[in-house]
Amino acid sequence: MTRLGHLTITVTLSTLLSSCTAAPAAGPTVDETLHRIAESGTLTSEQLADLRADEPTSIPASQMEYLNTVARSLDELSPHELQQLISTLPDETRAGLANSLHILSTDTISIATSGDPDVPARGSFDLLPEGIRDSLSRQDRVVLGVEALGGTALRQTTVLGVEDTHAIASIVSAGDGEYRNGSALDRQLLAAGREYLDAQVTHDQDPRGQMTIFEVDGFTPGDPYLDHIFAAVSDDRVAVEQAVTDAKGSDFVRDILTHPWSDEAAVKPMFDFGELEGAVQDPNDPVDVTEATRSGQIMSAVASAMSTDAAWQQMSSIPGTDHHSIGEVNPELVRTISHSMTPYIPSLVNVEVPDRPGFDVEEWTDPGGSRSYRGSANVFAALSTDTESGTDFQSHALEEAISAQIRFGTDPDASHSSQHLANAGQLLALTDKGIAIAVQDSYDDQNSREQAAYAQKAKAYNAMTWLGARGIPGSDLFFDTISAGGEPLKEALIGTTPDPASYTTGDRPNFRRLSYLGLAAIPDIPPETKANYSTMFDDDGKLRAYDELFSSDTGEAALKSTEYILAKLLSEFGDHHVLQFAYDAVSPPRN
Repeated sequence: MTRLGHLTITVTLSTLLSSCTAAPAAGPTVDETLHRIAESGTLTSEQLADLRADEPTSIPASQMEYLNTVARSLDELSPHELQQLISTLPDETRAGLANSLHILSTDTISIATSGDPDVPARGSFDLLPEGIRDSLSRQDRVVLGVEALGGTALRQTTVLGVEDTHAIASIVSAGDGEYRNGSALDRQLLAAGREYLDAQVTHDQDPRGQMTIFEVDGFTPGDPYLDHIFAAVSDDRVAVEQAVTDAKGSDFVRDILTHPWSDEAAVKPMFDFGELEGAVQDPNDPVDVTEATRSGQIMSAVASAMSTDAAWQQMSSIPGTDHHSIGEVNPELVRTISHSMTPYIPSLVNVEVPDRPGFDVEEWTDPGGSRSYRGSANVFAALSTDTESGTDFQSHALEEAISAQIRFGTDPDASHSSQHLANAGQLLALTDKGIAIAVQDSYDDQNSREQAAYAQKAKAYNAMTWLGARGIPGSDLFFDTISAGGEPLKEALIGTTPDPASYTTGDRPNFRRLSYLGLAAIPDIPPETKANYSTMFDDDGKLRAYDELFSSDTGEAALKSTEYILAKLLSEFGDHHVLQFAYDAVSPPRN
């Protein structure tokens, strides 16, 4: 019997839960004990904020003592037995008990004061009920062997402990999401699911898979068994971050992407971030900074896992799926990743965005440092395997290219201002190249590929104009003044419709129009500069309309002269060739 403040436990919790009878006269009533269990599995809002910020969190020694006593009363139960008992509890008590297991196993939680050697000083995996510990630490989760069948030796893969792991997942699911912040319970449950997933994907994608027997707990798998495990833990961002950023994190990400999930909702929360989650709103708020950094690190790990040529080969034609891509087998998952990746589009051309921390590009965006951004192109291609996902991502890339040009025009005299033009060219090229890679194997001839790629870019352009690119500061120059009387902006960004009758490169951007847009983005051109290049401006000092300067009726010599003057004028503010050079480095012109 252990005295805890005003409460004396006279029966073990397992006895209480299994009998649901009145407690002995000397002890608390069942209702009192159930309430105490629920109450002990709670933290204050301040303590929860510390957890989210990955900061040390203190709880009273009496609370830790009580939680540990409750856990010890459950040591003799298997996970399945414990899950059955918990399912009989009232909702509040069930959630409190599940939350208490997270509190007990979170190593950033410690007691406020120490002194009693019987009270654990901090949370750890070792404080969980023994049955859960045994299940989540087993070393025989995946067993490889050989089975003789009809005189033929077949390889055999058996995954063990799935029933108990499902029971633990049900216990975890009974708790509140705000308590899932990297507890050992979540981390070990995710590790178990990860090991099962690796075994399943290895079997499914093995070209000799038909010669392998695959069993779950000794039986041929019937219903999908992975979804329930991942659904329980996929919203623990701390556990997810640790899993996708470790030494084998890229393999784990690709396993998630290429496994055909029966319910994609089981894994979508791992990569589902709102528009503001990746950006720091308040630099003085440690929770805000930590969570934004965590979002960036997770999405950086996902992009890195997508970036290699080997990854693209696997994701574009998943073995064992009749050559389907990730966008075909898991469209909702790919759309979720696309949406969450859009805040980091500038980072894919190695632009540092201070308010979006954690997205570490290292060397994977541009392997070899050639400025071809092959790694980033594979990310664009992977997210283009689903049309809706691709349209969303590409439209944001076009929007960012416009923003980069406007940033150049806002302060063209600034040091390295022409880098904004380079970034615009790189993003336009990555959009084109990503789409080209994605459609490469879907059509038999180059013309068909050109037509399909242009149609996809047109969808992205339309999405950009429909969904708010006018909100970019300074974009009225692009959408109103420059676009009057036609669609020069569209042509500038995505080129002209390819000629189906002949080989053409008309789908490339119109670099002359882009040069004009770069000039138009400069709001304050000095009067002396306007005087030196007077043919480019009207009597009121306004830049002449593009169609006026480059009329179809203008002779070839006059066009060349105007083009030269435009280039010379832009040279006053930076290297006017930089945008096209940057584009060509990523997506070289075809001979």
